Amino acid sequence: MQVVRIFVSSPGDVRAERDILDTAIDEVNRSEGERCGVVLRSFRWERDVAPHVGPPPQAVVDQATPPYDIYLGIMAARFGTPTEGYGSGTEKEFQDAMRQWAERERPWIMFYFHKSPPLPQTSKAVSQYAKVVRFREKIERRGIVCQYESVSDGENSFLYLATRHLRELVQRFGHAPPADAARRPTAPAAPILPAGYISWLQNRCGELELLGLRLKHGQGVRLNHVYTPLTTQGFAEGIEAIAGTAKTGSGLRRATQRAEGDESRPQMLLDLLGQRSLYVSGDPGTGKSTFCRWTVWLVCQQTLPPADVAAPDAYRETFPAAFRDRLPVLIRLRDFWPRLPHSAGARTMTVEQLEDALAAHLAQGDWGGLSWSCVAAHLERGSALLILDGVDEVPPLVGQEREQWYPREMLLNALAAAVARWDAAGNRVLVTSRPYGLNEDQRRALGLPHAPIDALDAELQQLLVRRWFYRLSEDHAQGLKTADEMVQHVRAQPGLGELAANPLLLSSMCIIYDEGKRLPQDRYELYDRIVDTVLHKRYPPVRERVSVIRGRLGAVALGMHTGGGPEGPRASPEPVASDAEIDETLKAYRQQDGATEQGWSSMVEVREDLLTQTGLLVSRDDKRAAFYHLSFQEFLAAEQLFVLLGRNEDALQQVFLRRGPAAGWRNTLSFLFGCWITKFNVQAGVELMQKLAPQIAAPASPDWNLAIVLSDCLDILLLLGRRATLPDDLRAAYESLVKTAIQREAPVEQRHALAATWGRLGDPRIEADLRIGDVPERHPGYVLVPAGTYCYGDKKEPFKIERPFLISRYPVTNSQFAKFIESGGYGERQFWSEEGWRWLQRAQVSEPKYWRDPRFNAPNQPVVGISFWEAEALAKWAGGRLPTEREWEAAARGPKGYKYPWGDRWEDGICNSAEAGLKRTSAVGIFPRSKSAAFGLEDMAGNVFDWCVGFYDPKNQPGVRVLRGGCWSSIPAAVARPSATGSTPGSGSTMVVVVCCVFARQDSHRSVLAALLLYLLSSLLLFLFTPAAKRRAKTFLGPDHGQSADRHVDCGPLLQAGDVELRPDRELSAFPPSHAGRPFGDAAVRGPGSLDPGPLYSRSAAAAERHQHPAGVVAVPVPAGQGPALHRRGQLRLRHPRGERNRQTVGRLDQGDQSRQVVRLPTDPASPLNKAWGKLPACRMRSLGNIEDCKCAYSASWRSLASFEK
Repeated sequence: MQVVRIFVSSPGDVRAERDILDTAIDEVNRSEGERCGVVLRSFRWERDVAPHVGPPPQAVVDQATPPYDIYLGIMAARFGTPTEGYGSGTEKEFQDAMRQWAERERPWIMFYFHKSPPLPQTSKAVSQYAKVVRFREKIERRGIVCQYESVSDGENSFLYLATRHLRELVQRFGHAPPADAARRPTAPAAPILPAGYISWLQNRCGELELLGLRLKHGQGVRLNHVYTPLTTQGFAEGIEAIAGTAKTGSGLRRATQRAEGDESRPQMLLDLLGQRSLYVSGDPGTGKSTFCRWTVWLVCQQTLPPADVAAPDAYRETFPAAFRDRLPVLIRLRDFWPRLPHSAGARTMTVEQLEDALAAHLAQGDWGGLSWSCVAAHLERGSALLILDGVDEVPPLVGQEREQWYPREMLLNALAAAVARWDAAGNRVLVTSRPYGLNEDQRRALGLPHAPIDALDAELQQLLVRRWFYRLSEDHAQGLKTADEMVQHVRAQPGLGELAANPLLLSSMCIIYDEGKRLPQDRYELYDRIVDTVLHKRYPPVRERVSVIRGRLGAVALGMHTGGGPEGPRASPEPVASDAEIDETLKAYRQQDGATEQGWSSMVEVREDLLTQTGLLVSRDDKRAAFYHLSFQEFLAAEQLFVLLGRNEDALQQVFLRRGPAAGWRNTLSFLFGCWITKFNVQAGVELMQKLAPQIAAPASPDWNLAIVLSDCLDILLLLGRRATLPDDLRAAYESLVKTAIQREAPVEQRHALAATWGRLGDPRIEADLRIGDVPERHPGYVLVPAGTYCYGDKKEPFKIERPFLISRYPVTNSQFAKFIESGGYGERQFWSEEGWRWLQRAQVSEPKYWRDPRFNAPNQPVVGISFWEAEALAKWAGGRLPTEREWEAAARGPKGYKYPWGDRWEDGICNSAEAGLKRTSAVGIFPRSKSAAFGLEDMAGNVFDWCVGFYDPKNQPGVRVLRGGCWSSIPAAVARPSATGSTPGSGSTMVVVVCCVFARQDSHRSVLAALLLYLLSSLLLFLFTPAAKRRAKTFLGPDHGQSADRHVDCGPLLQAGDVELRPDRELSAFPPSHAGRPFGDAAVRGPGSLDPGPLYSRSAAAAERHQHPAGVVAVPVPAGQGPALHRRGQLRLRHPRGERNRQTVGRLDQGDQSRQVVRLPTDPASPLNKAWGKLPACRMRSLGNIEDCKCAYSASWRSLASFEK
């Protein structure tokens, strides 16, 4: 028997996994091991290493470790104890194994990571988990990582996966053939890259189908000329779950990068595929299939050629090293699925059956000489790139009644097991689909990281247009100029912005614009123009001929959708039809429209004309056909439905109600509605929705797919400018539908889409204007957080909120931020701090970075992409400020100090975090169970980070501001209340940052004056009726303390009790404890009235020396130029009665021509005021000019101190 040794490497928190691994080894030895002549033996440090006094523990383990054939690493939540030169012993053992493999291609290396270990509860544990995540990301690109969900339960458990992998390795080490080798092709021992196949594949994938549009100048345009990189935001922030949960974790790393000016680079989809296998989703036309062909073309090319028009630096792709020497195989699933084995009711199949179907598919098609034996060899070796494109194009159900079977479910069930096997061997797998192709359970079972394709942003749109026109024009310089003109044209038309974010539609716009410099305004009209342009180029010059061809294409499209006419039995559209099915459809169409369809020579001739001439319906393998893109099938099917239904509104309603529940009908019904309002008028569309909305909203559990169709139709009306004219009953029905979706927690994608449309209609929950007005506590946009004791940090350190404050009910939304922009907030200096204003002048921004990004700009989505300075300015414009971190925690956790806003228990999907799977920001307030238990605040956990006033880590990361609350890509550890992260103030690039406006509980100007009058009256009563109080008041304020005029409130920087400040108008303000924490500047009644100096200050230094403040402070204003210690423009000297030696200068902050000196003074413990105030805070001084004629300004609160002292 051949002995194969396994070295088990792990930290100490996976004891259960290490123990159960012995069970797996025993099972494999009894089965596969006996058959192959192999016996597995494990080596475990806690069992096989004898304790030794003297050397470090890791050295003892290293010395005792025998030679081994398999390295098996395991990690959950702990990374381990650092050793010399490594972060942990496990990391050292892994690196040792990698060095051995590099030298002699042994040992075989596998590493298992717990997908969701028990959440850490301390900052130290969080730091450990952050290290685990970084380590996993680092080694994932090597293709040796497997993730498990539990120790022993189910097919995704460590026990199941380890057993399966060890069985395969035993076969490898024992050179035993697989059990089914007799019926399956045998892989060659040394896989090759067939040169003929590679050449054939590169040529095929490099071709660019132009919808049949022939270029005017005849230049050849290939994929590599115009391809524009794709990005994915959803996956880019996966590690954000850990970022910031501990200052030693990845939050510090990210903060460090930002502090050094390293703005986050967009996550390139190609780069990500170079690191790991992926599941990529995207809406129609977002470039899923094009990305598949681009990837295959690059692998065949083995390099990234230079582009005619270079991409911006942030979007430049690089050729992934992991693509070297891989065999690319591109499987279009709409062509492949008929090869699946099936029987009535079939829902599952094995991996072996799937591979047999792939072998049959290769054997029966034109594959440039590629054989299954070659593919199998590369799969076994781990050197294949297998791309499965278009899961959504596999029908969910096929057959009638008892003959029905489920191709999509079969495929996904088999892929769940196959992908794990292929990926573990080192292969790269890419699976693509429209979003509805896989539900959440199927995505989880597939086990691949999900990377949704981003819409093209402004830079990528311009890049695509410039690349197109560079090729469309003979004069390249003129072509680039035309491209820029088109970009400006698109941006100037509000209806085109969303369409331009779609690569397919933007490419079509380029060709249409090149024809006549005019673009359609909505999606239906754009497709109408594309189809019309294509057919007129293909069938000139007779227009009637084009109309006939368009009708035939519509009939074929509707037949593929329904299996017949409007009442056809097919539940979901099929993207492929056989030649025989097309012939039957055309035959039925001829009978239906005999007058138009006269003079046919044969059905075959008509079908072949559609396949060879239209450019829209194209032949596939094995006598099958499909439309160039599924969206054209949907458009033409909708058009044909309209022709058949005519003006029958009741029949049209029934089509919506019957077909709407099927997700595959969404785009078709949207096109049908667009056709309805285009052929008739917009009011007809309003009336149709007015009748449909109550029927869709009426059920207690509405069909959410049908609800989304209603949402799409309302969006079309809004795009056409009909918001103001929508009837109240239509609005009310839709509002009821959205509230039901929120309350019943509809699937998150549909819930967000419904709520976003509600925002465009006018979400009544959102108070548009955040400015607090005269009575802040009555503003519906804020919630009062009362004074009291709250908890801070993971240790629940108690702290007091002395004064109640107001905090915005929701994160600030786009509609609310729009008010700030409309009121000129970016141009008003008064709202910006000095640092913020300098940033604004340097950055030259006039709106948030992602203000026009359709992913984030629904009116009731949180505003994102804003810097700290923009957030700060908005808060001041509204009448308040940003929260401190402790205020934020008080609002989020409540008096009981919950771990999450709603309580101490986590549930997946309770808020918009990574577990929800939305992959972007959501409309605010659509996760009802996440509402804070204490105050009813929304979205305090997940969705978006909130800016806070404080600094993240002043010692190690100066200038980095605090962010709280987690975001849509965070895991539970990051949205827990004790966790925080940081970002530099100017950063607006993460797309997960939003201001949460907080206002210290303050009065309006009118309320302040009323309060001051109350203080004055109370002081007057004390003077009149309390002689002792009157004496103390005179001692403190001086004999003429009441002479003041023209009082007003000046809002400036936050000052603390005891602060003394010289204002630009040479007035002196001193602040008592009653103003501590107020968001005002001097918060004092100021005026030009002349006062007798009294003991507070003197016009001369000599006189001032004789006056001592009751708290032990002497304030001496001295004219500029007098005395050796004076500032050149005047200085306010703060003295203590015990002399200069007790004065401590903390420092001076110079800002332009202003200088602020901070002086900390020992206080007199015998002073009655000091006893009442506690520790006297630091005093501030700002030297702004000659103060020879300074006036005294004082607050009425100071007057009350006379009685307070008593």
